[in-house]
Amino acid sequence: MYDDSWYSFVPEVAKTAASTVQNAGHRRKESLLQQPNSSQGTIQPSEAPEPLSRLLEDPRDNNDPPEPALARRAKSYSDFYRVVRAQLAKDAHKKREERKRRKDKSLEALMIAANVDNWLAANVDNMPVPRRPVLDQYNDQLLEASQHEYLSPADHVESIYKDQLELTERHLDALIVDTNASLDLLTTLSNSFQAVETQTTSFQSQCEDLIDEQKRLQKLADDVGTDLYFYTYLDNVTRRLNAPGAGRLVEDAVFGEVLDNLNSCIDFMTKHPTYRDADSYLARYESQLTKALHLLEVGLSNRLKNISDEIAKPIAASKSEATRHALAYGRFAEMIADTYSLLPNMHKVMRNVFDEYGRPLSGTAHDIYVNTANNLFSTYLAVRNDDLKPMTDKDVAEFARERKDLSVETGCRNYLKQTFERAYNENSLVHRIFGLDLQWSSDPASAYQALKSASKGAVNPANIAILPANLCAALKTEELRTVCNIVAWLMNEYLVLDYDEEESPFSQQCRELSARILTEHLWVFTDDMFNAETTKTITKMALDDEGLKIKPVVDGVSASNAYAPVTKAMGLLAMYDQTMPKERSQKNNRVVFNIVRESVKVLQRAEARIKYIKNGTDADLFMIKNLLIIKNELLSLEIGDIRGDGAALQHFGQIWNTLSPQNWVSFFGSIIGGVGSVGSSFWSSSAKAAPPAVTAGSLTVEDMNEQLDELLRQSIVAFTQRWGGLTMDAKARKAGVKPIGKVEKELEEVLQTAFSNQPEVIGKLKEAIAMHAEAQEQAAGEKKGTTNKATMATAANDVELHRAPEPEGGALQTAKDLFSGAAGGITQVLVGQPFDIIKVRLQTSTAHTSALEAATAIYRNEGPLAFYKGTLTPLVGIGACVSIQFGAFHQARRHLEARNAGHPLSYAQYYAAGALAGLANAPLSGPIEHVRIRLQTQPHGAARLYAGPLDCVRALAAHAGVLRGLYRGQAVTLLREAQAYGMWFLSFEYMMNADAARNAVARKDIPSWKVALYGGLAGEALWLGSYPFDVVKSKMQTDGFGPAQRYATMRDCFAQTYRAEGLRGFWKGIAPTLLRAMPVSAATFATVELTMRLIN
Repeated sequence: MYDDSWYSFVPEVAKTAASTVQNAGHRRKESLLQQPNSSQGTIQPSEAPEPLSRLLEDPRDNNDPPEPALARRAKSYSDFYRVVRAQLAKDAHKKREERKRRKDKSLEALMIAANVDNWLAANVDNMPVPRRPVLDQYNDQLLEASQHEYLSPADHVESIYKDQLELTERHLDALIVDTNASLDLLTTLSNSFQAVETQTTSFQSQCEDLIDEQKRLQKLADDVGTDLYFYTYLDNVTRRLNAPGAGRLVEDAVFGEVLDNLNSCIDFMTKHPTYRDADSYLARYESQLTKALHLLEVGLSNRLKNISDEIAKPIAASKSEATRHALAYGRFAEMIADTYSLLPNMHKVMRNVFDEYGRPLSGTAHDIYVNTANNLFSTYLAVRNDDLKPMTDKDVAEFARERKDLSVETGCRNYLKQTFERAYNENSLVHRIFGLDLQWSSDPASAYQALKSASKGAVNPANIAILPANLCAALKTEELRTVCNIVAWLMNEYLVLDYDEEESPFSQQCRELSARILTEHLWVFTDDMFNAETTKTITKMALDDEGLKIKPVVDGVSASNAYAPVTKAMGLLAMYDQTMPKERSQKNNRVVFNIVRESVKVLQRAEARIKYIKNGTDADLFMIKNLLIIKNELLSLEIGDIRGDGAALQHFGQIWNTLSPQNWVSFFGSIIGGVGSVGSSFWSSSAKAAPPAVTAGSLTVEDMNEQLDELLRQSIVAFTQRWGGLTMDAKARKAGVKPIGKVEKELEEVLQTAFSNQPEVIGKLKEAIAMHAEAQEQAAGEKKGTTNKATMATAANDVELHRAPEPEGGALQTAKDLFSGAAGGITQVLVGQPFDIIKVRLQTSTAHTSALEAATAIYRNEGPLAFYKGTLTPLVGIGACVSIQFGAFHQARRHLEARNAGHPLSYAQYYAAGALAGLANAPLSGPIEHVRIRLQTQPHGAARLYAGPLDCVRALAAHAGVLRGLYRGQAVTLLREAQAYGMWFLSFEYMMNADAARNAVARKDIPSWKVALYGGLAGEALWLGSYPFDVVKSKMQTDGFGPAQRYATMRDCFAQTYRAEGLRGFWKGIAPTLLRAMPVSAATFATVELTMRLIN
C-alpha cells in the first residue's frame, strides 16, 4: 500500500560518498557492509547480510551539483516569469528526489554487516562497558513496531496518518522556504537588471551625443573646406587663364572643367551674398568667365578662318556643283571636327543657354553665356556667308535661266528643291558644331531667333528669307493661275504626308520649311494676287447693256447664263479653293469675302441699270438667278455653312426652308392689316421682322452667308409680290392689264429662261406668287365688306383694338374708345397732379429757382394736400378730355384708313389724326385748364381768391364774360393741343407698330410694360414739341383783368416773354414737366390699352 519509507523508522545516517569512480555504463554499487578484507574470498550466502531496498545505482544518486544549463533570456516579463516557474519546478522536483534518496540511505544504514561485528570484537577491550550488538538492541522495539498493527489497529492507522501529515507539513514548509528564497533571488536579479539598464541607457545617450558632435564637427570642417575652395579657386583659375598659351586651353577637355568650376563659384557667391567679400569675388569670377568664353570665341574664329582659307578659293574657282558641294559641306565638316575638345566645349557653352532643341534656359551667368552664344553664331555665319556666296549667286542665276528657258513653274520648283537641300546640309553642320537640333520658335530668346537675327544672306535652318523674296519677285508679274499652281504644288509635295513610308529627317525639315514659307510669305502673296485679280476682273468691269439680259441655260448647266462678273467670281472661288487648304478657304476668309462682296456690288449696279434702261429683263429675277449661283458655288466648295440639299434645288432650298406657313400668314396678314411693307414683315429666318435691307457696303466677313441669304430673300419677296399683283389684277380684269393667260404664259417663259434645268425652283416661285395673289384678293374683298373680320385678326401687324366686329359699324367701338380714354384721363390726373402744381408755380412765378425748391416750399408752407389743389376739376374735366382725345383719334384714324383702301397709314396721317383729336379736345380742355391754373396759383389760407371751381368759373365769367374770361388764351390752347397730341399719338403709334412688325406679333400681344414704356416716351415727345405754347397759355390764363392785365393778345405774350427772359423763358419749368410726362403718359396709355383689351 505504501512505499518502504513509510515502514522504516531507522534514524537517517549520512552516507559516505563512494571512494572510487565508476566506469562508464550502469552497474551496481559496492555494498557499504562489505568486509574490509576482500581478499579472503567470497562471502558465504549464510553470512551475507540481508539486502536493503534501493541499492541499485540511480543516475541522480550523487552529491554533485546539477549540470549547468543556459536558460533562454527573457524578452519580456512574461517570458522571464515562465523561465522562473520552470526553474522552480525543476528545483522542487530535485529536492523531493533528494529527500527520498536520504530515506533510502537511512534504511541502508540499519543493515549492519558482519565486518562491524568483527570490528567490535577486536576492540572490545578498549570499550568501557560491554555493549550489545546494534540489531539486538532494537529487536524488541522492532518486534513491537511490527506487531503494533496487529495489536492496536486503530492506533496504527492514526500513527500512519499522523506521520503522513507531519511529512506533508515538512514538505510544504520546505516548499515555502524554497519559494521565498527564489523570490528573493528574483527580486535581487530584477534590481540588478534595472540598475544595469539605467547605466546602459545613460552610457548609450552619452555615446550618441558624442557621435552627433563628431558628425557636426566633421560637417563643419567639410563646409569650411568647401567654402574655402570657392575662395581659393580664384587664384588658380586666374593663373591658368592669364598664363602664356592660354588660348590652347579651349582645345582641351580641362576647359570644360574650368567652366563648370567657374559656374559653381559664381552660383555659390550668388547664393551667399552675406559672406565676406562675396560681391567682390562674384565680379572677379564673372570677369574670369568672360575671359574664358572669349578664349573660346577666338579659338572658333581661328579655326573657321583656317578652314575658310583652304576651301573658299576652290569653291569660287570650281564650276562643278558636286565639287562645290563636297568642299562646302564634306570637307568643311571634316576639318571642323578635327579638333580635340573645341566642339564639346562649345556644346557645353550652348547647354548653359539652350536645351537640345534650342529653347531658352535660365541659369548661372545667363547674360554672359547668351552674349557668347550670339557671338559664336555671328562668327560662324559670317564665315559661312563668305564661303557660300558664290554658290548662292549661282543658284539665283540658275533660277533666272530656268524661268526664261523652261518655265516659271519648273524654275520655281527646282529652286525650292535646291534651297531645301542646302538648308538641310546647313542644319546638319549647325547640329555638329553647336550641338543643337533647331526647332522653329517665336521666342526671341530661342536659338532659332538668335541664329535668324545673326544671318546675313546665306541659307541656313533659321534664314530662308532669300527664297520667298526671289519667288515673289519672279511671280509678281505672272498670271494668277501660275502662282496658284506653284503654291498648290509646294503644299501637296511637302505638307501632305504619305503614311505608307516613314518620314526621313530630310522630309521632316522640308515640311517645316514649306509650312513657314507658305504661312509667312506665299499665302499672303497669293491673297494679294487674288484681291488684285478681283479688283481687275470684277470691281472695275464695265457694265454692258447686252450682258444684262438673262439668256437661256446652255447644256443644262445652271451657271451657263450667269452674269459675266459672277462667272468670273465663280472661277476665282474655285481656283482659291483648289490652291488653299480647307482651313483657310472656308468661313471668315477675307479673300472669299472680298470676291462675294465685289460680286454683290456689281450685281446691285446691274440691277439699278436694268431698272433704268428697262431692257425687258426682270431685275429681281436677275438678282435671284445670280445670287443663287454664288450661293451654290459657295455650297459646292464647302465654304461657310454646309447644308444638304438636292442637286436641283441646291441653295434655294436653304432660303425656302425659312418660308414656313407661319411666316406666310404673317406676311399676308401684314398686307391685310395695312401696316409695314412686304420686305419688312416677311422672309426672316426666325419669324421676326426682317433686318434692314442688306447692301454690298453693309456686308461683313463674319455674317457673309446670312447677309447673302437676306439679299436673296429681298429679291424673292420683290419678285413674287410684283407677279402676285399682276396675277390678281389679271384675274380681276382691271383696265390696262393683260389677260390672265398672257400673264401666266409670260411668267412661265421668264422662269423657264432663267431656271430651265431647275423645275423645283420654278415650282417654289410659282407657289409664292399664287399665295401673294390670294392674299391681295383677300385684302380687296375686305374693302367691300366680304372678308370675315376674324380672318383679318390673324395678321401680324393688324391693329386689332381699332377694329369693330359688331354689325352696327363703329358706334360701339367709338363708345369703347371713349370709355377707355376716360379711364386713362383719371389715371393721368392722379399721377400727374403733383408735378403739374410744381410746373404751374414755376411758369407763373419767379419766387422759385428750381423744381425741388418749389416742391419743398409747397410742402413746407401748404402741406402735402397742396399738391392736389384743384384736382376735382381736372379729375372730371381731364377725364372727359382724354376720353374725347382717344375717341376722336381713333375715329379719325379709321376714316383715314378707309380712304387709304386698306393700305397702312403714313406717319403724316397719324399726326393729322392726333392733331384733330387735340382740336376736338380744346373747347373742353381750355376752360378746364384755365380754372385749374387759377386755383393752383391763388394764395394759401385766408387770402384765397376762389372758394372752389364753381366760384372760379363764376368769377371769370363775371369779369370779362365767357369768351374773354373763361376762354382766355383759347387761341394758343388750340395751337398747343394740335401740336402736342399730333406728336403724342404719332410717337406712340410708331413705336407700337414697329414693335409688332419687329416681333411679328399682334398688337394685343405686346406686353404691358412695353405699352407703358412707349407711352412714357410719347409723353416726352408731346412736351418737347409743344412746351413753348404751354408757357404762353399759362401766362395768359394767370393774367389779371382790367388794369391788372399784362398781355393783350397771344402775340403780345410771346413778345413780352422773349424780351424779358429770352428763349429760356419759353422753356422755364421744362424739367418737372418732362419728369411728370414719363409716368403720366405711361400710366395713361397703359390704362387705355388694358381697358380696351378687357372690354373687347
